[in-house]
Amino acid sequence: MKKAVSVVISACLMAGLCACGQQAAPAAPAATEVKEEAPAPAEPESEAAVEEETEEAVEEVTEEEVTEEEEAAEAEIEYPTLPLPAYHYTGPEDWAEYGDAVSQFLLENTFGDEGADIGICTPIILKVDDSDPADVKAWGEYWVDQFYLVKTTLSSASGGSFGGIAHFDTTGGSPMLTLMETLDDGESYEESFNKLFVSEGLEEAYTEATSDRDMYRALAISYYVNDNALYITQFQDYGWPPVPIPNAPPTREEDQIIDHVSNLAYTTKFDMRQLCLMEDEEEGDYFDSINDEAWNELMVRIYSWDDTDLDALIETLDVNTAEFEDWPGFKIEKDVTFAGKDGCVSMSMPGPFTDGQRIEGFYLIPRDSDILVVDIGEEYTDDEEKQMATDSIVEALLGNMEVK
Repeated sequence: MKKAVSVVISACLMAGLCACGQQAAPAAPAATEVKEEAPAPAEPESEAAVEEETEEAVEEVTEEEVTEEEEAAEAEIEYPTLPLPAYHYTGPEDWAEYGDAVSQFLLENTFGDEGADIGICTPIILKVDDSDPADVKAWGEYWVDQFYLVKTTLSSASGGSFGGIAHFDTTGGSPMLTLMETLDDGESYEESFNKLFVSEGLEEAYTEATSDRDMYRALAISYYVNDNALYITQFQDYGWPPVPIPNAPPTREEDQIIDHVSNLAYTTKFDMRQLCLMEDEEEGDYFDSINDEAWNELMVRIYSWDDTDLDALIETLDVNTAEFEDWPGFKIEKDVTFAGKDGCVSMSMPGPFTDGQRIEGFYLIPRDSDILVVDIGEEYTDDEEKQMATDSIVEALLGNMEVK
């Protein structure tokens, strides 16, 4: 027997209905003999009635104007396309030319071939010593981002800090970077930090620069976006909410929704303010919740099981998950309908759950040559509102899934 299964662990639906009635029109009076008389002059409308009519007329005009403005703005939007213009740092600071020279060097010599759509370097120069034109030194924090373009969002692919001293030769006019001294990693970090920054009295300045890094990143991106007249509205680090770009228009609601076409032969949609996506050729697709107090920590992994034996997969998943504390075993339902596919399997942990308990469930979708596995893991909470918010995120992601 085929069953349709809910895709969330718990859900609550509230509906409110509001009705307003109209009074019936009075019955027409019986016919009587009417004497011809001069018509009485019309009574002037009350001030309240006139004011109400005026407000209604103004409201109608305002709505028309807003609609026309929205349509005009819609027509003017030109979405950015690849390839994006080359990046240059064009801030207003006196050291901006040095900042751009460092940016070009780091973008060409770090992260290798990441395959991202644009690299952006944020220079935060704290001190410049130009007493020797052949060896100008610039102390600073230099942050490099690699971004993918997703609709109107720059979505982080990778990033890293290269704090240190940049050396330039300016005898030929424009600064040419000749040497880059950067902070060491690991055990030798403190020694290199003392050598490069503490010795110059820049310990506090460097700490503040790294603390305010996101503000400087937003400004550097803003200069790039505005200089090139790009309709890019925000940037986002993995696992964190999108950050609006200064002097850019607000991100439209439809541009917050990502249409994901997976290499695993399925499609879905999700809100980038709730979930972020990492694709791995071997491990599958990972949807992680955005860091927000409104919902629980959540991860949905979707991957391919390179076999068609459902019973063998069920046994494997059950054994692998048995390491959970007080493991009660899965509740297994077969021949369910999921993502428009019949013959699927649902594996869920039976409740009741306790606050802070890690819970996990699976959907198994058999296909011709593999089984598509949907692995849902989250931390349960007794906070009903927070749990409902988490469930609604899962419901939207899986409810939009179409499996090929």
